[in-house]
Amino acid sequence: MGVGADRAARHGLGETSRMSRAVCMGMIIVQSMWAFRWQQALVLATMAIGSFGLAAIMFLGEGALRNLWMDLDTLMGSRMDVYPAPGLGDKLLQKRPLVHFNIQDLEYVREHAKKASYIAPMFYHRSRISLHDIATVAHVDGIDEPMMKETAYTQYMGSGFTQEGLAGDRMECLLTRSMAERLHAAAEPLPRVAVGAYPCQVVGIIPDPPGADEPLRERVAIPYRWARLLWGGGDDIGAIIVSWRSPEEMEAVVESVRRALDEVRAPGAYQLTSSRFAVRKRKEIVSNIMLAGSAQSLFSILIASIGVLNVMLANVTRRSREFAIRVAVGAEPSDLALIVLMESVALSLIGGLVGLFLAVAGAPLIIQALATRIPEASNITPVITMGGVVAPLAVCVICGALAGAIPAMRARRLDVLAALRAE
Repeated sequence: MGVGADRAARHGLGETSRMSRAVCMGMIIVQSMWAFRWQQALVLATMAIGSFGLAAIMFLGEGALRNLWMDLDTLMGSRMDVYPAPGLGDKLLQKRPLVHFNIQDLEYVREHAKKASYIAPMFYHRSRISLHDIATVAHVDGIDEPMMKETAYTQYMGSGFTQEGLAGDRMECLLTRSMAERLHAAAEPLPRVAVGAYPCQVVGIIPDPPGADEPLRERVAIPYRWARLLWGGGDDIGAIIVSWRSPEEMEAVVESVRRALDEVRAPGAYQLTSSRFAVRKRKEIVSNIMLAGSAQSLFSILIASIGVLNVMLANVTRRSREFAIRVAVGAEPSDLALIVLMESVALSLIGGLVGLFLAVAGAPLIIQALATRIPEASNITPVITMGGVVAPLAVCVICGALAGAIPAMRARRLDVLAALRAE
């Protein structure tokens, strides 16, 4: 019992000693920073500017990328259209007699692009559409059953395709709002129109394609089975539609589709929707702007780190007698090094926090300023992410620690007798 109590007492004294040491070192750091506050103010401001720039770039860049994904959803409906092509030098025609997609192509892509939400065939065609004495030529989309879940084919009048229509037992179609207005089609009861020479029952009216030019708003959708019966030839399945569950999965899905088509057909023996590449280009522009802005901010933080190094070296020189006295009364040289290092880190961290708070408060103001010259910027909403908060602080702390390493080593190697004799 006596030995156990003695060990417990010594453990308690050790904990108290470590706590007292930490408190004393903290007080020394605070007093030193306050004593040399004017020398450190410029360094702190430079560090804050760098942190502000890095955080603001990340907040605004994330907002711009998310706005880009929303544009992507509007532009493409979270999907990509794939069209057949002969490939460079007609490579495909060296393997097979026809260019079109066949069922083997479709199944191979389905097998090798497992992350896709769905992969479905689709027919695009232009046909004469008429109702009574009104006639026009419009695009006809032959859509497969998985595509009926897309918002582009959500009916706001009528209903969707019936099982008889999907099975090919009854000719059915959906009209876009512009197409219904062009034909003066009544909503109740929904009329029968002629698609080419075939009578077709209108079962619903759907929204116009988002962002489409006026001539492309007048469209008709029919079940894929009917489109293939009317316009397909042999094993021609039309185009291939690839959809993804979330924008973040787009690149992985598209690359898997590319690899599959390169293998089953030939490299380049297909064409992807051009809208995807427009979105990718815009994404690259946003990423490059973020990269350039981040580089400038990191340069500012680097300049601030050099300032931290100079300030801490000067402080170590000015405080050499103080440090010598502390060693004389029992402080370890490692304690001096730790004090200098922690002071450098604290200075950088405070600058980083100031810049971060300014970025959170100032990001909306930056958007307003940009919108006066670039109207599209008003659509961007800054997004405060964990990475945008942690990254500037981490960079500032790391740079502060590196800048404080040399002054800390100089404090550790202080010649106590020489310092005491100096004054």
